[in-house]
Amino acid sequence: MNKAVYSLSGLEPLVFGDARPFAAAAGARARSTLEMPNPSTLYGALVRALFRDRLEGVDPKLAEATRRKLCDFLLHGPFLVVDGSVAFPTPACWMPAKGPQGKVVALPLLPCASGDGANWPDGLASGLEPPAIGPDEQTKEALPQRVPPEDLERLLHPAPGGRVETGRPLPNPPRQRSSHVAIHPTEGRARRGQLYSEEGVRYQAALLDDSPHSFEVLFEVESPFDDELPPAIEMTLGGERRNAVARRLGDSDLRLAPAEQALPDSARVLLVLATPAAFDEGWMPGWLKNDLPCPNVGVRFRLVSAAVPGFEAVSGWGQTERNFGPKPAEWLAPAGSAYFLEAVGPSGPLAGPDLADLRRRLAEAWLKPVSDSSKFRRKGFGAALWGSWTPVA
Repeated sequence: MNKAVYSLSGLEPLVFGDARPFAAAAGARARSTLEMPNPSTLYGALVRALFRDRLEGVDPKLAEATRRKLCDFLLHGPFLVVDGSVAFPTPACWMPAKGPQGKVVALPLLPCASGDGANWPDGLASGLEPPAIGPDEQTKEALPQRVPPEDLERLLHPAPGGRVETGRPLPNPPRQRSSHVAIHPTEGRARRGQLYSEEGVRYQAALLDDSPHSFEVLFEVESPFDDELPPAIEMTLGGERRNAVARRLGDSDLRLAPAEQALPDSARVLLVLATPAAFDEGWMPGWLKNDLPCPNVGVRFRLVSAAVPGFEAVSGWGQTERNFGPKPAEWLAPAGSAYFLEAVGPSGPLAGPDLADLRRRLAEAWLKPVSDSSKFRRKGFGAALWGSWTPVA
């Protein structure tokens, strides 16, 4: 397998929709609510840019052989990079509170002690218990949406009495709004009064933009073909097929390496999604409900509790002749969803020498996808961050 890490930047503002339709009526707005492309959006753009000459205008048998081989083309990411550091989603198992000098601090939500008497959903052993705080610690401010790696390592270890002072909120990529007029599909003329506006996201270096910060998108690909992956990939991406370029950084990148200090030393494992995940059970991984080994880890886990902040939808537009047109919407567990797990073996929770093997497996599965279906895993859905947790006494 050929592996390479790329940095993506837009040659113009990029538009990433959120699967919600918009009307062409006067004043309608197609708001780009997504700051990042969905993994499937980036995956489709990469396949078109890299393998179009293998799929179009060739012998149908060769094209079919290429499609079968593309099942082994893997994407890990995408991940937002702000000022050179990866901005990871804040785990949903933390709540905000007012700390010293009015600063916002993060307090952990942990599985309730046994016998809480609540009727939790099937497959969930316990709910989450918020820490006790006084009136002077309550705040209406929210935690940062994304955190740098140094804050992430501490947030991957929720424990009783834990308190994490997060740094200054990371900036969001700048947006640019533009106005358009609807065009008649057959006559090619403007439709009078049918105006709409949309927003595009800009990924550019600070020196090329009016923002003091730099933004890019980092991702890794694994190709089953023998051809060397190119130093740059020019592609059209997202809504209206805006122009973007991905530049190769090398075979690997230390910013995507596992955080060794975050990996667990016990059987209590915290799973946090770095990208949205597609699970057969909606919010809950099917491999948990069906007592199967976790994909890319090979270890069985027991679900203790979870913090899943709602759901997301992903759709798209098929570009191939066999699948041209709108794709059905899929429901996803959003990035930042946190799952409190316990690694188990044939005789119960893992212990002794098995814990060293578990730690090794989790390091190898860092940012590897854990979605149920291989179709979603190869497109980058469900990239995993691994940590540990301490129960309430």
